[in-house]
Amino acid sequence: MLVRIIRECFDGDISSMVSESRRQSGFTLLELLVAVTILTLLMTAAFGSVYYASKSWKTGIATIENQDLRRSADRFVSGILRQISTHSYSEDGRRKIEFNGSGRSVGFVGPTPANDELYAQYEYQLEYKRSGTSGELVMFYRPRLPGETGLSMDDKDDRLMLLSDLKNLRLSYYGRKDDRSMSRWHSRWSEEIEEYPELVRFEYQIEGERMPRRSVIGIRSSAKGVDGNRSG
Repeated sequence: MLVRIIRECFDGDISSMVSESRRQSGFTLLELLVAVTILTLLMTAAFGSVYYASKSWKTGIATIENQDLRRSADRFVSGILRQISTHSYSEDGRRKIEFNGSGRSVGFVGPTPANDELYAQYEYQLEYKRSGTSGELVMFYRPRLPGETGLSMDDKDDRLMLLSDLKNLRLSYYGRKDDRSMSRWHSRWSEEIEEYPELVRFEYQIEGERMPRRSVIGIRSSAKGVDGNRSG
């Protein structure tokens, strides 16, 4: 009997000591596992939020950059068309202008780039070209020799891509083709027409955009002969 009482007392003291030891040593293994699991879930959610925020931010930056590039291209095209050389020349007894436009391309003579001090004029051609599943607005250009007349651009000349990811592009030209006609929009404008168009209209649509874009550019409409005399 005495032995049993001593054993119960001893066992109770040991249990109390173990419980006290556990309390002093901190969390149990189960509590640590639960804490680690919760922390992992919180960190996953936090990193997920950061990832999607970063992805959204990068997408926004890319959109702004694309918009800036398109605005820059619009300004460049508008600026160069407003400065075209409106000269005419004679070929086989017929007067021609240095301008040729269709629904997909337009060729003309314009100012020399700022970094070129050797040539007085350049020939340019803006052309819509398919590239894979989308299209591009490409500018071909070459320097003109003194006394050179007419347009003679080809695909071997230098080129610069101005706009990409184009779904479509259409050009049209406003003006009168002779003294007897009224000014109106035309889908083509050839070198045989003695007058330059008054306006050039670009209509294009970017892949992924619902609404098409439009740009109308005014140019000088009166042609001038290569000898410097004004032509009516």
